[in-house]
Amino acid sequence: MKYLLLVLATLPTTAFWAQEEFPDIKDHIVVNSKPKYRWLDFVLVDSTHNDRLASDEAVYHFDMFNLLPGDSNEIVHFSVDSTEYWLPLYEGRLSVTTTPGNHTFQIYVNDNYLEAISPSLRISAQTELIYEVILSKRPVYQGVVTYKPVIYLYPEEEKEVTVDLEIHDGKHPFYYPSYKDAWKCTAAPNGDLTIDGEQYRYLFWEAQQDDHLQTIDVDAGFVVAGSDAISFLEDKLRKVGFTAAERADFITFWGPIIAKNNLNLIRFEWNQTCDKFADLNVSPQPDHLYRFYIFVAPLHHSISIPQQEIPTMDRSGFVVLEWGGQLSNYQPKTSL
Repeated sequence: MKYLLLVLATLPTTAFWAQEEFPDIKDHIVVNSKPKYRWLDFVLVDSTHNDRLASDEAVYHFDMFNLLPGDSNEIVHFSVDSTEYWLPLYEGRLSVTTTPGNHTFQIYVNDNYLEAISPSLRISAQTELIYEVILSKRPVYQGVVTYKPVIYLYPEEEKEVTVDLEIHDGKHPFYYPSYKDAWKCTAAPNGDLTIDGEQYRYLFWEAQQDDHLQTIDVDAGFVVAGSDAISFLEDKLRKVGFTAAERADFITFWGPIIAKNNLNLIRFEWNQTCDKFADLNVSPQPDHLYRFYIFVAPLHHSISIPQQEIPTMDRSGFVVLEWGGQLSNYQPKTSL
């Protein structure tokens, strides 16, 4: 069987879903007094005889319905009877010249949509059929990584400490050292932690979670030039009460992330607000448990925003400190 197509490319068949069995016609509907025949997401809207086509030619036109702006001339990856091709859309239409007969199609526009898979679609010689293809938007997970929450323990005297962590709605969690129901460690006043005979400076976790700045009303924060990353972080972390070692840990991770952007929107969250990311329970109960998260959004344009008030820690007694944060996709449209 031959296909009169402009472009042919051989691609891995794994790019397409396995074909399913479909009934011939899902339903028959009438729109504006004109019948439409629907096969799942392929709706036949017109059939025209064209005697300019050769006796062994026929044409399918697929009009993509539900396209996002900018996708109407996308290069489409599709298959006809399991043979794969690439062709461009023309104002949302994919036109495929074939031989008469029954043909099945798999159409993949791009990652914005689920793949559209047809049943067997019959076409006669010298005929042009027009189908509406109802594209389903691909669900987009709006998550980002909650980076490097690290947990320091500073008891007044060496003691056995259990740290229980329950990450909320986190994908692909990672822990170090290994986490089994809880971290059980021996904590020293200088912050050294011993687990199974090995020493650690802090406990670490990370997971993909909802983009925090996308879910709240961002009403305060800081606009920080990338060139000011170190001085900004030094100033704010000193105010909070981070030690020199904690500042070094924080800045060597977040400093390069902030510095590579021309402008950044930075917002901090602390204590109970951070409970949305994970529950953190420490036994025996510390005198003070502080959680301090940074949220960085690269800015496309300068904005004006009220500055946040920054808290100061009380480091007396048994102190636990956790810090982490997210590189956010949030982009304010106007000044706040």
